[in-house]
Amino acid sequence: MSMPRRYRNMTRNELLRWGTCFVAMLSLHGAVAAALLMTPEEGDTFDTVTAIEVDFTTESFRDAEARDVAPGEEQMQTDEAPPPQEKAEVKTEKVPEPEPPLPQVAEPDVALETTPEKKQEEEKKEEKEKTPNATPPLVAASATTAPTAAASRKARLVSWKRQLALHLQRSKRYPHEAQRRRETGTSRVSFVVDRQGHVVSSRIVKGSGSDALDRETLDLLQRAQPLPEPPKDVGGTQFAFTMPILFEFR
Repeated sequence: MSMPRRYRNMTRNELLRWGTCFVAMLSLHGAVAAALLMTPEEGDTFDTVTAIEVDFTTESFRDAEARDVAPGEEQMQTDEAPPPQEKAEVKTEKVPEPEPPLPQVAEPDVALETTPEKKQEEEKKEEKEKTPNATPPLVAASATTAPTAAASRKARLVSWKRQLALHLQRSKRYPHEAQRRRETGTSRVSFVVDRQGHVVSSRIVKGSGSDALDRETLDLLQRAQPLPEPPKDVGGTQFAFTMPILFEFR
């Protein structure tokens, strides 16, 4: 059989290509035809899919079992007698009979007599044992009074220093010159005071950076006299202090 004239000039590869395309078209038409044949009727179509959650609780299982049993079967199940329960064997141990009580024998009361000489010796021994133990509490009391007195003396010194600081704080003034220039700082001053609260000497140990504030610190000590007096149990005639005087705006 001779081929048409227009296919004679085609090469072998071109013929294979056209043949493959023809087979693919036939397969596509066959798939479309099968889909048309398998489509359901109008009443069986599903447009949406709804998800349903199932709760597997104990009550749902009981309801399902009740629905699955027919009325006749349910009656048979209720009429059946429960299986006999096995009785547990109870082993009783034999309790030994109590032995008859032994007869009680009254013990005779025996009074030990002590001679007066033995009593006197025992009293002397007790007095000798008590006498050496009486002295240690006195030693302990004297040892505890010394730290107590030293602690109270130290507490009074701390209280006196605090009174000095509060007294100077109440008498402190801010110089007008330093206020106008907005000057702040801390002047560290060293001073000596006698037992009557009078300032014997004073000097600036570390300046504040402002001449006006340093002058006010020295004037403060003179203006605040007399200072609080030292405690009476503190020995000495003069006492030296070094104290910072702070100047700042609040």
